[in-house]
Amino acid sequence: MSSHSYTSTAMRVDQARQIGRHVKAALMHLASADRTAEAAGVDMLADDGDWRGYVTGAGFGPARAFRAALDAVEELDAWAIGNAGVCGAGTESYAGTERWCHAEGGVLPLGDGPGTRVSPERMRSIASVADGLAHLIELARADFQSVTAPDDAPAARPVDTFTEGDLVRRAGFRLPDAAGQARQVSRDLRETAVGLERIAAVPAEACRVLWPVCPEHGNTLTSTGGRSWCRRSGCGRRWDYDRGSVPCPEPVRWRVTDQHGDGGLMCDGHALDAGTALIGGTVVPLAAGEGRRP
Repeated sequence: MSSHSYTSTAMRVDQARQIGRHVKAALMHLASADRTAEAAGVDMLADDGDWRGYVTGAGFGPARAFRAALDAVEELDAWAIGNAGVCGAGTESYAGTERWCHAEGGVLPLGDGPGTRVSPERMRSIASVADGLAHLIELARADFQSVTAPDDAPAARPVDTFTEGDLVRRAGFRLPDAAGQARQVSRDLRETAVGLERIAAVPAEACRVLWPVCPEHGNTLTSTGGRSWCRRSGCGRRWDYDRGSVPCPEPVRWRVTDQHGDGGLMCDGHALDAGTALIGGTVVPLAAGEGRRP
């Protein structure tokens, strides 16, 4: 990829995103054209001499033009990606771009199958689509509200005197709720992205037990509204997320074994909780250097 220079004049984030999306969509359209031609038995990237009569009225084989267009759009796409980053648009610039290009079902595939693209970046990209939808709904709502009533029409009057404009304005009553729902979708997706990042940040050698505990007091947590806190008087530990939604990130300090010999390594809080529930098991402190999992 060649080096690029980006805009010297400050460009708004939304402008950089729109440029990036249109260029990306153009690149995707060219790729779709190539696949469609290939299905028809035509190689769009073949040498002109291989086109066997597929020429324009001027006798010009399109392969050279297609290759030039593809090279140019790929170069422009590289610039647009960099420009989006410089302007602060980030990876969300291309959210939903796959829906700008026709394919079976109306969209291009998002991945190879369920679970193949579970990532914070993808969740935020989809969230930006919801943001855009909310914005479009708000614009539509403004259009409904801009339908004017007669200047001499009173604010309140009998329904049987309503004009067509009155009825049009009333027809948009669902739009505020629709915009709110789209914004909630965006918030939920962004919280999902944060949750994925928290899970990924837990070290492999941490406790990683899935039920939530206070690191010091054990099974004393309450979680509600996406937040957790310890109920023990004087503790004061609080988390701005549901601690049970991520593996325990605390360091292991104990080997816990039940009466059947099953068990594993646990942190202070989980070992304390397990010790109160075990019948015939053991809770043994780890020796120095023993806390690393194989």
